[in-house]
Amino acid sequence: LQSVIPPAVTEQGESLDMPVTEESEPADNSEEEAGYFILPVDGEILKKYDSEHLQYSNTHGDMRIHLGLDIKPKNSVDVVSAAKGVVTKIEENTTKGTVVTIEHVDGIVIRYAGVKNLNVKENDELFAGDILGEVGTVSNECGDEPHIHLEVIKNGKEINPEEVFDIN
Repeated sequence: LQSVIPPAVTEQGESLDMPVTEESEPADNSEEEAGYFILPVDGEILKKYDSEHLQYSNTHGDMRIHLGLDIKPKNSVDVVSAAKGVVTKIEENTTKGTVVTIEHVDGIVIRYAGVKNLNVKENDELFAGDILGEVGTVSNECGDEPHIHLEVIKNGKEINPEEVFDIN
């Protein structure tokens, strides 16, 4: 597996720069063991998570809540694992496209929706930066630019992805 390690993002709509490495295993896993998470796409935040305020949907032409974090790729279309973890499920979802679910540390599960050209399979053990596939299509958000849709679950409850990703 190839690895790509992106930095944090600062504002919605700001670009990210992401260095590329050739190794799939990080030299030092201490940050991963402590619950360190990286953004899985080098790009721009299109939509943030908001369970209370409506956001406009280009696909549906209406206002609705948004229970995920959408990131549009900048240069690379690679989608990478946010942290060390195990692929627990890969499914085709009619509203989210191909969804890769990874169980990470500290009860964190991340659903990576809209992934194509998969590079992983169920039960694969991954490190932060291992390539899952490429940015594909999120069916329910096809009116938006191509992007990845992330949903984060902690101890069985959906949470704002900003609780695990540093995107101040």
